[in-house]
Amino acid sequence: MIKKTLILSLLFCSVVHPYYKEKDTLIPVPEKTSESPLDGYKPSMKKSGGYFYTEYLLWRVLEGETDYAVKGGPLEFPPGQGEMNAIGSLKTAQFDWSSGVRVGLGWRFTPYQWELEGNYTYYSGRGSNSVSRPAQQGLNSTFPGSISGPLERVKSHIKLEYQMGNLFLAKRFILDDYLVMRYLFGLTGGYLGQDWKIHYLGVLPSPSDRNNTTHSDWSYWGIGLRNGFEGDWFLGQGFSVFGGFYLSILYGQYKNHLRDEIFPQDASPFNVQNTHLSEKRIVPHYALRLGPRYERMFDNWGFALYAQYELNIFQNLHYVMRHRGGPVNDGRINLHTNSLTGLHGFNFGGQVNF
Repeated sequence: MIKKTLILSLLFCSVVHPYYKEKDTLIPVPEKTSESPLDGYKPSMKKSGGYFYTEYLLWRVLEGETDYAVKGGPLEFPPGQGEMNAIGSLKTAQFDWSSGVRVGLGWRFTPYQWELEGNYTYYSGRGSNSVSRPAQQGLNSTFPGSISGPLERVKSHIKLEYQMGNLFLAKRFILDDYLVMRYLFGLTGGYLGQDWKIHYLGVLPSPSDRNNTTHSDWSYWGIGLRNGFEGDWFLGQGFSVFGGFYLSILYGQYKNHLRDEIFPQDASPFNVQNTHLSEKRIVPHYALRLGPRYERMFDNWGFALYAQYELNIFQNLHYVMRHRGGPVNDGRINLHTNSLTGLHGFNFGGQVNF
């Protein structure tokens, strides 16, 4: 009996063991595959490719220390008073909203997710303002020696040109399935120039009275280094929120020219101020961008549409010289004023990936 039982056990094991062995080898456990939420919306990190973009800029220049007149002061000195400082409301040169453009081209490299990109921005802003003397009140210039008689009207015309180019390397990082970061560094350079004319118009009751035109302009050419961080927070279905912060340090040539031209009624025009400044300057430049973005990728190409708010701030640029008059042999004090030069507004852009 024991012998029979042993023979049957050996026979059962010899049949069952090959069955399970064959089952394990012929039916492997399937691997689990997971798709990223970025697939189909963002360019692949595993493929090289290029991209180009164009942006329409609707910006406005914000700049301080552009006062040119004081409105509303008294017409005469109070009894016993021989001098009077500014009394009334300061009038400043204001810029209007103006258009610009930005174009860029780049290439993505694999397998290390490096990108090489270059872009160019052009913008020109301008503004015109005027102020007239109120009835029974005064109107005064903030630039000394404007006219010989009472002011009747002041006109201000100001414009600024901005051109900037960047060439940089960028490194992309996917922090998780919903956040893509990019660090960039490279070269920057460009030109900024401002031209400001102020026309002081008097009552002109006699041939000896005069009008005056004050002309203040500056320009800056510079090159330097630029770096920054960008983040794209993916919300789903191709929509994301984009943000970026950039810092540049420029070194270049700064020039400033101030002149006051007098137009007498009975003589030829002449200058009472004509001052030049030329020097090397270091100019910090800060930039901020933030806004929504929609992106979609197909087999071999894709596109993106976006709208952003952008702020640019330049230090050590806007510089207005104001000199007091006096006898020819007197000293001259440079009563300059300066402030930040800011450009801010909205960017509406489109990008093609290939």
